[in-house]
Amino acid sequence: MDAELVRLCLEGIRTFCGSILSVTIAVGTASRLLGRRKSTVPIVCYYYAKQFFAGILLGQVFGFYCGKLAWYRLGYAVLISVLAIVTFWFNCYTFEGDLLKVAVGAWIGELVCVFILNFTFILVNFLEKRENVLALPALPEPADLLVFLIGFGMYGIFLRIFSPFLERFRNLRLQRRKLLWTLFGAYLLLANSTVFFGAQEDGEIWNAFLASFLCSASALFGLLLCGSYKKRLERENRFLAVQKHMADAHRGALEDQMRNLEQRRAETDAWIKELEKQTMEGIQSKRVRRYLEAVCQEYEKLWAGNYWSGRAADAVLSVQGERMRKADIVFECALQGLPEGCLEEQELAEIFLLLLEWAVPEENDRRTPGGEMRVRLRGTAVKNWVILECASNVRGSDKMGDTERVLRRGMRKYLKKYEGSIKITGEATGEKMILLSFLWRNMVY
Repeated sequence: MDAELVRLCLEGIRTFCGSILSVTIAVGTASRLLGRRKSTVPIVCYYYAKQFFAGILLGQVFGFYCGKLAWYRLGYAVLISVLAIVTFWFNCYTFEGDLLKVAVGAWIGELVCVFILNFTFILVNFLEKRENVLALPALPEPADLLVFLIGFGMYGIFLRIFSPFLERFRNLRLQRRKLLWTLFGAYLLLANSTVFFGAQEDGEIWNAFLASFLCSASALFGLLLCGSYKKRLERENRFLAVQKHMADAHRGALEDQMRNLEQRRAETDAWIKELEKQTMEGIQSKRVRRYLEAVCQEYEKLWAGNYWSGRAADAVLSVQGERMRKADIVFECALQGLPEGCLEEQELAEIFLLLLEWAVPEENDRRTPGGEMRVRLRGTAVKNWVILECASNVRGSDKMGDTERVLRRGMRKYLKKYEGSIKITGEATGEKMILLSFLWRNMVY
């Protein structure tokens, strides 16, 4: 029994040395693929602790004495599943990207690690002319050190060749996301089920598969929930940042107008005195009309604060309207029929922002056949329903692809909160139009 314990200790040392190579490959590959958000020291320490407690202590030492017990194998599978979730959390904390990209990047890192380790094991066994080239000897041998040296050498060559391709993954937009989530779930299930490959009883095999499946499904469900919550936080943070920028621009516009009004006050006083003088002298009304037209033209230059009474919503409309004017886009805004207090001010501002970003993409690189680009925003209230209509004939490079998905995701919480509906029509006619309706619960009859 002592000899067996010595063998287990030596095998544990060899396993821990192999973990140094595997952690280096997995973390290094994921860093090249995704880019680091935080320091890699926490995840490296976690990998070493996981390898020592779960791999060496529970998997090999205790597994030698309790490995034949069904409850131990079942509990070990559940522990491996929980550690898989914790590992994914550490990857999301350390590396950049959304949940799916982090999952795929970590998955690729593990596959590269498995390939290099297995290839070096087989190569050393072949060079040593061992009977079974697919398995390591029972006791560590000096030649086994070549596994780690060759592994580090192969990983250096791998980075030398594939480093430019790995860095392109950061800006790669993943397609077929559902298929990738399915493959990742199958990989997670397979990794957890390998604990039971040595089981002999059918009942134990079924319990093993059921436990692994439940743990993997729970892990994926939790990851999807975390992903949706993270996307919602990112949208809210993005809106707050855009709203702050628009509020600053809106405040600057109001300050400019106040300064212009102060400068024109003297001119207006002079005009009034001139008009009074001309009226007293009985001069013809033609000249008086010219002075009045000049005054009207000065007031037409004022645009901030004319769309909506609320500052947040008016900031969005004012800045977006100015952006459209600079792009030679006609902006028609008619919100007189929209009563105040129908929606919360911040929510109404975000709804306006989503609608106008959908109506005017960032790259409006193609004009309409008629040559004039036009955006129309209208709001009204019918009984206890608030109706918003936004129409646009502006075309961007994505043809309503990404912007429509962003719009639907952003509107989802408001449609659920106010029992509303959304309808997008008119793409075939050359003018895209969206119709939103919200239930106004606080309406006073």
